[in-house]
Amino acid sequence: MWILGHRGAPWEAPENTLASLALARAAGADGVELDVRLCATGEVVCCHDVTLHRLAGAAVRIRATSLATLRAWDLGRGHRLCTLDDALDLWRTDGVVNVEIKSDDVDLAALVNATARTLARHPRTRVLVSSFSPFALEALRAVAPSVQRGLLLPPSARVEAFAAAPEAWRARPHAVHPWHGDVTAARVSRWRALGLDVHVWTVDDDRRARALAAAGVTSVITNVPGAMRRTLTA
Repeated sequence: MWILGHRGAPWEAPENTLASLALARAAGADGVELDVRLCATGEVVCCHDVTLHRLAGAAVRIRATSLATLRAWDLGRGHRLCTLDDALDLWRTDGVVNVEIKSDDVDLAALVNATARTLARHPRTRVLVSSFSPFALEALRAVAPSVQRGLLLPPSARVEAFAAAPEAWRARPHAVHPWHGDVTAARVSRWRALGLDVHVWTVDDDRRARALAAAGVTSVITNVPGAMRRTLTA
């Protein structure tokens, strides 16, 4: 089972920054999950939120702001926003990079296309692109069919509802990404029977992680990759 750092190692360094992503690797993570948006100058940047309000106390909207201006903001302890290029260059072939395409306050087609172009600059075999939007994944399949795709499931989603959604299957996802509270051994078995990998978010409890490992999930996405590595190798 893989351990993926949720936005890196966010309890040790500000989320989605190079420092956070590097600390996840140093802690023994098999990879990282990160979030991407498109800024005003066209770069794909690593940021979860629509603005920098939560991270930097600034009502700076990502899609309306240049990369240079975004980088001027301190996200905590001197760390700055990074681009997807930066993140992929940092990890290179060291592990799995799960790139989540955000779908709120974005030009989705532009973000998908820019993400595909960025991935093409960093050829690797273990990149997975996920999104809550099946339309984003369908668009990605059209422009970069070889890239692995994962459909994020919101809390309380059920595999039956997923299976009934034609737009989800048009994207031909390779994986589902359910909230850990919705995951049971029976559901993992059903997802696996459909040929899907199962990447579970966000798991910080030792006992829950062991139960998910026993159920056969592909990975756990965690805020504490170092502690999780120690738990699952003890």
